[in-house]
Amino acid sequence: MIMNIQGILFLGILTYLVLIIIPANYYKKKNIPTLEKSKSKKLHSIPLIVQKIKNIAYDNKINPAILYGIVVAEQNNNNPKDWNTDAYNENDPTGAYGLTQVLGSTAWSFGVNPLSLLNDPSASLELTSHYISKNIPIYKGNMKIVAGIYNGGPEIFKNISDGEVGTSIIKNITKYIEKATEGYNYFNAVYKEN
Repeated sequence: MIMNIQGILFLGILTYLVLIIIPANYYKKKNIPTLEKSKSKKLHSIPLIVQKIKNIAYDNKINPAILYGIVVAEQNNNNPKDWNTDAYNENDPTGAYGLTQVLGSTAWSFGVNPLSLLNDPSASLELTSHYISKNIPIYKGNMKIVAGIYNGGPEIFKNISDGEVGTSIIKNITKYIEKATEGYNYFNAVYKEN
């Protein structure tokens, strides 16, 4: 019985070496590139979700900093490692879904059904990117206006100027725009290509 346990232990250690340790050292020795970029001679890795934001934004011909800013505002957090990629806020009366907190009505207007598809970060980012790309030409890429429209809907600024929106909504949209702008600036400082 002891030989069998020792044999199993040996196989476990061998498997660990073959699957984990040896490949990690192999990639280091071979200098196989990872998603890294140099900024001020410091290397840092780009989180995969940020790379996904960049790819989807470029595919939809929008500035990735705008899409990143929207995600930061929706997640209320500038650290991609802390983002909840399949977020569904049960306490939110709007019933928003996914990384970018897309409303069900917006998703349906783009033909997304079932809404659970938005729990996939790529689907959420793709839909948000399409929504943003519709508004960017109108507002000449102004991050603050695009963020306000994403948060408050396409008529929000008209409704504010017409006095149809209460001060609490205006305060919430102002905070949202500030958070999105913070994400926009962070993206440009950290992830933008030179």
